[in-house]
This record gives sequence, C-alpha cells and structure tokens, in this order.
Amino acid sequence: METLPPALARSVFDVIPDGLLLFSSDRNRKIFEGNKAICRMLGYSPEDLPNLSMADIFPRETPDFVLEQLECLPKEGEIASVGEVPLKRKDGSLFYGRVQIVSLEMEKEKYLLGVFRSRPSVKESRGALAPAELTRLVTQTVHDVNNPLMIISGNVQLCLMEDMLSEDVKENLGVIAEESVRIKEIVHVFLKSVCPDKMVWDTINGNELVESTLHLAERQLGVSIKRSYAERLAPLWGDEHQLKEVILRFLKNTQGMRPQGSTIVLSTQMEGDYARIDIKNEADGAPEATQKKLFEAFFSAQGKGADAELSVCYDIIKAHGGQLRFESLSGKGAAVIVLLPAKTAGG
Repeated sequence: METLPPALARSVFDVIPDGLLLFSSDRNRKIFEGNKAICRMLGYSPEDLPNLSMADIFPRETPDFVLEQLECLPKEGEIASVGEVPLKRKDGSLFYGRVQIVSLEMEKEKYLLGVFRSRPSVKESRGALAPAELTRLVTQTVHDVNNPLMIISGNVQLCLMEDMLSEDVKENLGVIAEESVRIKEIVHVFLKSVCPDKMVWDTINGNELVESTLHLAERQLGVSIKRSYAERLAPLWGDEHQLKEVILRFLKNTQGMRPQGSTIVLSTQMEGDYARIDIKNEADGAPEATQKKLFEAFFSAQGKGADAELSVCYDIIKAHGGQLRFESLSGKGAAVIVLLPAKTAGG
C-alpha cells in the first residue's frame, strides 16, 4: 500500500481545522508535533511543541477524573472522548476545549493523537457582533424558543388532566414535561452567558446567603441537605442574587447525578482572607466508579447539557475576585469549593 509523500501528509495535517497533537503513549505523554490549528489555539510555535508534554497544556486544577481518562489508552482505531475540559495556553490563560484521543500504530510504534476543538469564550462571542446587535439577536432567539415551549408545556398539562389516559401515555407525557423544563433552563443559561445581569453590589452575610439558598434548593429538589456553618464568617461584598445562582446550580447538578445513599453537605469556613463554601457529595466507602460520577456531577454533568452552566458559575465567581476548586474526597465522594474574598474595611 502506497503512503502519502511527507509534504502532502503535512499539508493534510495542517489544513484540518481542529487542533491535532501527536504524543507518546507512555506515561510521559511527550508531544512530537502538532498542526497549525493547535499552535493557534495554544499560542505555541511548531518548534515549541517537541519540548512539551500533555502536562504543559492541562492546568494543575484539572480534575483527577479527567486525567484518569487520559491514562486509559483506547484500543487502536478507537476514539476515547475526554469531554470538555480546561486547557492552558502558552501565556497561562485558560479556555475550554473538547478533547478526543485516538490510538495509532506507525512503524510498530504506538502513538496517541489528540483532537482538540475549542469552545469560543463568551467574550469572543460578543466580539463577533456589535453589543446591541448581539443582545437583540440573543433575546429574540430566546423569545422564539420559549414561546413554543410554553405551548408544548401547556398542552401536556391539559393532556395529563384527562382520566382516560393509560399509565404508559402519562409516563411519556411526564417525560415531555420534564424535558421542556430542561430546555427552558438551558436557554436561560445561554441568555445569561451572553447577556449577563448587571451586578448589584452590597454587603452579604455569607451564612445567611447559604441558608436561604438551601431552603430554596430543598423545596425545589425535594432533598435534605446537611449544614455546617462557621461561627465567625467574615462578611462578603458582592451580588447576592448571582452568588445564590452559583450555589443553586451546583446543588442541582449534584442532585441530578447523586447515587443512592450519598449525602449532600454544605459548609462554610474562613481560609485566609477568603470565605470558603464547600458543597460536598459524600458517599462513605464509595467505589471508584461512584467517585468519578460524584465528581463529574460537579465538573460537567456530561449528558445533562450543563457544561455552559459551569462557565456561567466560573464567570460570576471570577467577577467577585473569587476562585473555584474541585477536590476528590478519598473514599468519601467529591466537593466543589467556592472561595470569595472577605469584604475589606473600606469596601
């Protein structure tokens, strides 16, 4: 079988719009080369790439379950999807990209080919259109989607009031109603990510903020949440409504993927000059598969249409000067940690 001339093979490699990285299959994950798209994406030159490994493009904050997926080599020809994960550019800035890994064998040597597709940031999306035009377009789109959703939901509710329906039909109508609500939530997240609300800054009692959010979450989710509050939590300076939204989104993701027997625990404490809010999904003695599921609920809720929600939460926390961390609790589940700067004396 004839092979492509090297120059032609290189041209094909470079013309592909997705980022491509060829790297070793051993634990070092040394990068051999990449195409033009990955160089533009990461900010490296082609000459830089052979001096790097995969560890250089994944930030330290990358959750363990993502790194574990990189360790699981796909069989030759198979594609392993890592999902949408944070990636690090040469200048240290982060962006989100969808990553897939393919196992290859060339001249009896095994390699891995990483396929990277970046997701445009909210800032980049806004820059493509004039702000007023983008706002009008997004608002109109949301309106156009919500109108038929309301009609669908209304008709489903009317059908469910009929006495002659079989249990199977009622169950199917219930699924339609639930999915309609989910679509509405996704559209709402899209609207907020492109046209965020104007922030209203004020002094906030952190414990009261958390408690009021938990009351709301328990009513909406029908779940009991354990609390553990710091006696002396410094006041915060921020937008109470948006911070409630962050906590509520993580609680919803957690509840949606919570294995039977696990417990949601929310606690507050001080960490240096930051007020720390821990949202834990605990499961004593949880097996490894369950551990990954607990962590995944916080990080991406894959398959739930919630990857945009993480981006919204991150933007809100960043606007407050805060930090977002994810931790795996050895043998006990997983946690998302929100750090918010305490209000200064002059703030």
